Amino acid sequence: MLLKKIQIRQAVMADLPGLLRLEKQGFNSDRISARSFRRWLRNGHEGLAVACDSEQVFGYVLILHRRGSAVVRLYSLAVDKAASGQGIGRALLRWAENKARDWSAQRIHLEVQHDNQFALQLYRSAGYELVKRLPGYYENGADGLRLRREL
Repeated sequence: MLLKKIQIRQAVMADLPGLLRLEKQGFNSDRISARSFRRWLRNGHEGLAVACDSEQVFGYVLILHRRGSAVVRLYSLAVDKAASGQGIGRALLRWAENKARDWSAQRIHLEVQHDNQFALQLYRSAGYELVKRLPGYYENGADGLRLRREL
């Protein structure tokens, strides 16, 4: 699928079905619930963005930040498998890093499943470095990796 006119914008309640579809498609465990997405959407959370055209959500990123903290956590990033390889993940990651800078953060942390090669390639190519291995970190028993990037 070749995409045209993709924009990245803050997520709104109308994006909920697309967010849930991506969550189901992209993750076998540790999924974000509809309830959690609704809470962030109702509160107008500035760290939840979607990549979309006029009809469909093709990806999202969620970052979390505590006021006054120098660290932002990249909580989740997902891209529609049908749209992979078109730079959506990289664009969402860039959006997250820019938002973190807007919040005066100095670094971003994230966790990724150790065998998620697509995500690891994206993060490593963007300058993220391994901080710690997390044995049995995920609900399905898989190991996680904690990565970090200085901004």
